[in-house]
Amino acid sequence: MATVSVVLSAISNKARSGLNAVMPFMDAEPYASDLMTSTAASQQSVAIVGADAPEEGLFWIVSATGNVWVAFGDDPVADAGLAWLVQVGTPPLIVAAKTGQKCAVIDAA
Repeated sequence: MATVSVVLSAISNKARSGLNAVMPFMDAEPYASDLMTSTAASQQSVAIVGADAPEEGLFWIVSATGNVWVAFGDDPVADAGLAWLVQVGTPPLIVAAKTGQKCAVIDAA
């Protein structure tokens, strides 16, 4: 069982005065978020639906306190080997969201 942070956020290009580079960064305020507890069965986020459902230009940002499989789609089912593996101690998973997508998580064995 792991605590899984699921966040939808915009990523904007940020520049700093005096620098010639523009860097993409996550916005400080998330568009929507959910804190889930993974189990041995796939479960979908219930907090990020309806008005909070993603739209083009947003990104899923997922981190976990334990190893989990993460899936995205219209009616996603997270399953070992058929989804994204998010491992404890690794950087967050960042993937582009599509309009109306949902997120599902399951414990990784």
